[in-house]
Amino acid sequence: MNDQSIQTHPKGHHKPFRKRHVSIASLAVGLFVVSGVSLLLLYFLSPVQVPPDTTAQVRGEQTSTTETLIRSELGFSLQVSPLELDTVVYEQGDGADEVVELATIAGEQHPVTAVELRPKPGATNPAAAASTLGVYHSSSELRADALAEFAQDDYTLTATSDEKIGELLLERSVYRYADQDIYSIVWQPLDEQHELTIILRGVIGNSAVPKLYADVLERIQLGETLGLSAFGFSAGSDWVARSDSTRRYLSDLVSPAVVKLYHVVCAEIDFQYQNLPDPQCRATTGSGFFVSSEGHIATNGHVVVFEPEDAVVDALLSNPLQLSSFLSDVIGLNAQEINRLATHPERLAAVVSQIYDLPDGAAQFEAKDKVILAAVGDTPLLPQTEEEVFELFSFRNTSDVKRAELLGFSYSGKDQLVITSGDAGGFSQSDVALVKIRMENTPLLRLASPSDIRPGQPITILGFPTDAENELVDPNELVVTTTNGTISSVRTAAGRQGSLLQTDADASQGNSGGPAVLPNGRAVGLLTYRFKDETSQNAAKSYLRDIADLRELIDSESLSLNVNSTTQQAWSKGLEYFSRQRFTPALEQFAIVKDQFPAHRLVDEYIESSEAYIDDGLERGSPLAPVMGLTGGLGLLAVSGQLMHRHHKHHRAFTRKQTALAGRQPDDHAETPNQPTEEMTSDES
Repeated sequence: MNDQSIQTHPKGHHKPFRKRHVSIASLAVGLFVVSGVSLLLLYFLSPVQVPPDTTAQVRGEQTSTTETLIRSELGFSLQVSPLELDTVVYEQGDGADEVVELATIAGEQHPVTAVELRPKPGATNPAAAASTLGVYHSSSELRADALAEFAQDDYTLTATSDEKIGELLLERSVYRYADQDIYSIVWQPLDEQHELTIILRGVIGNSAVPKLYADVLERIQLGETLGLSAFGFSAGSDWVARSDSTRRYLSDLVSPAVVKLYHVVCAEIDFQYQNLPDPQCRATTGSGFFVSSEGHIATNGHVVVFEPEDAVVDALLSNPLQLSSFLSDVIGLNAQEINRLATHPERLAAVVSQIYDLPDGAAQFEAKDKVILAAVGDTPLLPQTEEEVFELFSFRNTSDVKRAELLGFSYSGKDQLVITSGDAGGFSQSDVALVKIRMENTPLLRLASPSDIRPGQPITILGFPTDAENELVDPNELVVTTTNGTISSVRTAAGRQGSLLQTDADASQGNSGGPAVLPNGRAVGLLTYRFKDETSQNAAKSYLRDIADLRELIDSESLSLNVNSTTQQAWSKGLEYFSRQRFTPALEQFAIVKDQFPAHRLVDEYIESSEAYIDDGLERGSPLAPVMGLTGGLGLLAVSGQLMHRHHKHHRAFTRKQTALAGRQPDDHAETPNQPTEEMTSDES
């Protein structure tokens, strides 16, 4: 560059260069302002009640519900209970899958390709003791090896069907090993968009999925469900335990899965020791709750079971003359002994309980009519006359009330008398039962794990107490009653027949069989007994049958319960959206509920409320907007920083040129006029 160019170039460049300085500085300030506004939008538009999402936690981190989240970069996540399951996690290695410890991956990102789960010793029933559940990505070599095993001659394919796990529809294949009662189940995707295979091996006895695995399968998340995980939804209902309005949303979340049960029996009794008047009838009501999406309902045995011996006891205790004849002719008591029993109800109970010890066939039903009905909606049954009660035997299903079938029970009417008599023998059975209605995609309650049960846990009991239906309320509307309390203690039942959970929540007749749920919406027990002694100062106490009794019944009946319910998933998501004041997406979920389960008690109310809030302009913006604002703001900050750096660099170059033209000595950091910098040469020549 010659001297002439040094003299003339700055003069021609001076104003445009200064204008560029001002423009760059103004743009930088503008970008800072936009970034600040974006951050403010993120702060003010984020919902106050946003419940933390388990999918946003780092892999391997322990959650507050004693469960561990395992999340893969390859598009799936699952939660497991370290108290019940041993877990092995695999990641991509050099040519093979490598085992990685949970403790080493917390807070980091790992390409998890496979997870294998096995029950801890003593954590499950013997049928699942040797089982393994594997979740495999298509890139895992373990997946290919596992699938190849079922191609061997030792395995026979016994059944195939489609089943939904999480949000994914899979093909379910059941294999039996070597003509033995050892079963394995393989779930594979029906489309090419998902690359996950699930394999359950070595279940003894039947192909039902053990409950500890069913809980894991229910909460698997796949593919796109992991997008924007910081604002995603959990597959289950754990969000409600962390909501600012837990009590309200907990009740609304679980109450649609609670049903009212009606049990009516009329029969003639053939009692070989005595002629009893015919017919003997009993009509009882109680509560129950869905434990599967295919209509399985849990309740107490005394709500839906009525055996011939029970009918004999009812007949005798309701007729003093018949009772006196029985005590005299069958038991052999004299008149004085019979009179003494009249003032000692505990002794009378002990004597009458001997009916259950009579030889088989001593009491039998003849010409028996019975019906179990489940009210799944908000319309109750209101028979007013004896004739209307008898008409229930030929009842036809409606949208709100369904006929139910008794599948199994663990119950003996003798236990009620034994306990009253003070017999140290205690219970011989638990008091749980399962019935089923013909209905698909029902709401449901998930069952709690043994580790969830401890004194001090808050619980909510739901059901239909008889005394809540009185002259003060409209009898034509069926409404679930909720009672809040805590688990006071965990006690061994008399006779060592299971556990009883003592609670300070006092409940009434009709609540029997209703669920007690934890703040996360899981059923921890069934309300079964109420105890009140003669001391007026002592408070009444309610006792729950431990949910373990129900699990044992399910296993003993070899039942396979489907716990994947589109209705319950949509209802949970809809309520979560609603709690965030996201009413438009909530309406989309409520529409699914309405379509899948029209008898749903609360969905219409929430649809109306959502529409009203939208009309009133109360809907919050999507969380995606502040996320985009934050991302854009950070990007603009980076750009503005780069522009400021260029501004500073050009300013230094311009200062050097001015110094050279004026013949002044440049500062210590500038180049001499006779040696133009590389920056000047490249930018200004």
